Amino acid sequence: MPDLGQTTTECVVGVWIKQVGERVERGDTLVEVETDKTVVPVEAFCSGYLRKIVCPSGSTVVTGAPIAILSSSLDEPVDEAPLESPARSSDQSAAAAASPARRIDSPPEQKAASALAAKHERRTGSESPRRAVGRADAKAVSAPTKSESPTSLYEMMLRIRRFEERVYYLFLEGGMPGTIHLYLGQEAIAAGVCASLNDSDFVTSTHRAHGHALAKGVAPRAIMAELFGKQTGCCGGKGGSMHVGDMRVGMVPSLAVVGAGIPIAAGLALAAKRRGNGQVAVCFFGDGAANEGTFHEGLNMAAVWDLPVVYVCENNQYGASTHVSKVMKLADVASRAAAYGMPGQVVDGNDVNAVRQAAGEAIERARHGAGPTLLECKTYRYSGHSRSDPGNYRPKEEVALWKERDPLTVEGRRLLDAGVIDEPGLARLQERVDAEIEDAVEFARASAQPAPDDVERHVYWEGGT
Repeated sequence: MPDLGQTTTECVVGVWIKQVGERVERGDTLVEVETDKTVVPVEAFCSGYLRKIVCPSGSTVVTGAPIAILSSSLDEPVDEAPLESPARSSDQSAAAAASPARRIDSPPEQKAASALAAKHERRTGSESPRRAVGRADAKAVSAPTKSESPTSLYEMMLRIRRFEERVYYLFLEGGMPGTIHLYLGQEAIAAGVCASLNDSDFVTSTHRAHGHALAKGVAPRAIMAELFGKQTGCCGGKGGSMHVGDMRVGMVPSLAVVGAGIPIAAGLALAAKRRGNGQVAVCFFGDGAANEGTFHEGLNMAAVWDLPVVYVCENNQYGASTHVSKVMKLADVASRAAAYGMPGQVVDGNDVNAVRQAAGEAIERARHGAGPTLLECKTYRYSGHSRSDPGNYRPKEEVALWKERDPLTVEGRRLLDAGVIDEPGLARLQERVDAEIEDAVEFARASAQPAPDDVERHVYWEGGT
């Protein structure tokens, strides 16, 4: 039973979609379970044949308990020994929830981490990422160099897509703590905007931050390790999925509070303006944040002081489970820019080239002292708001319609039609990105857990030292 995130520690098994003997593919819905809030589909994180249902419909199961047995073939013997605590009573579940959910690094994992560090030192001659965490010379967690090749935007979108897909299944496997808010479907916005930014420019992000961090230049290894809560994570394992960043590339550690980055981006832009060094701040936020007080306060401040900031609203149509049409009379968030005397523009958020052009113009405008811009990128997230949200409130036809204009499909087709790349070339590109993501997973798994003393590192003590 995967971790459903937030405070959910147990659920009731509902309808089994797959039956014993059936073939199961990775990503297929095995069973539906009921939490105290909703019905959630549980997907298979590997392929095989369903050989045994451990938890029948109506039983209560805790996070991490086995619910079914899959095998690679129908002929493979299945261990019939009873599995430990597959379903428990409410009292037992509460006790289990209070106990440690995951183990600390075992000796084999520590050996793997040491071997990986030694391999890195032999290859680069630099300090291992474990020892160098938090230092500017942590080369093992440096990001891929931004390229300006004709396929660079597609490659960045693919990197984000593969990263998010891999994270989704890692979460299903139970190897990743916390919760996740995936960026699937919105890749063109992060890739298109950040392509016009320098490392010295700033980005503020949201709880849905992985795509922004990757596009701004934070290394896949560093983000993946952060999601695993490891010492080599970009924030030392303290931030997790909703707080990723690296100031060395201008990625301010992301903010989970809705709308929090809007006034902070204005502050960063004010500092840049006072320094007069041409820096720009970009603020990503969702349509839900456009109804927060910080939206109006931040944009008004930026406009009055002509600050070098670009506000990018990623309108994915839903604030959590509420459609934007139910909370706003205007058809476009960008229309609100007129109230503050700044330009506002609606952009096709699934067309990476349209995003890059609009963002590039707004960034240059800000860089040369012409003030802020509000961009609204219309897009769609494929997953629910978070891991515990199945997204049942969205019509299937709506999801299918948006997926017909998948940003990777749109850009991939454009590259093929223009003769920039052929099908084998796209396949090789995908293989290279897949290998990069698997390397990040290997690195994260082999990295060490934070040491107990790390709890006091990078902490400001008021009145102390």
